Amino acid sequence: MPADSRPEVEAPCASTGLLASQKVVIATSWAVMMENPTENGVEMFVRLFKNYPDVQGHFAKLSTLSVEELKRSPVLIAHAQKALAAINHLVDSLDEPGELVASIQNLAQDHQHRGVTSDDFKIVLSTLQSHLAHVLKDRYDDVTATAWKQCCDVIWSVVDADMNKNS
Repeated sequence: MPADSRPEVEAPCASTGLLASQKVVIATSWAVMMENPTENGVEMFVRLFKNYPDVQGHFAKLSTLSVEELKRSPVLIAHAQKALAAINHLVDSLDEPGELVASIQNLAQDHQHRGVTSDDFKIVLSTLQSHLAHVLKDRYDDVTATAWKQCCDVIWSVVDADMNKNS
């Protein structure tokens, strides 16, 4: 009888708590979003503003625009592209915890100066997850949802700690 016939258990990353398999799921599912980053980014922000109209007020140049105007707004398009590029960088940094944390802290500081709170980030991260579910459809299974929830929880905890430190 072998000394240990139990299957090998995946150890979570000490910094993020994510399993290697979850990082793969996150990267694979994110690649689908990045097939059309402009459209997906704009749709995600439109979803955010529809579900949380107060958040639209953080964007002076967008605060009075209708949904149809938002979809065509160069300001929203540029911000959506920038946001998805930032998330893409975070996904690419999942195996580099120091870089990941520093990048999240930079995002937190940049947004805090604009009056964005950690609660606002929580709303955006929730919207990101619901938009991923919309884009991925049946590919957004329980494994994918759990991986993204844990990833977003890590992002939010760094944002919250950084914003509370700087307030």
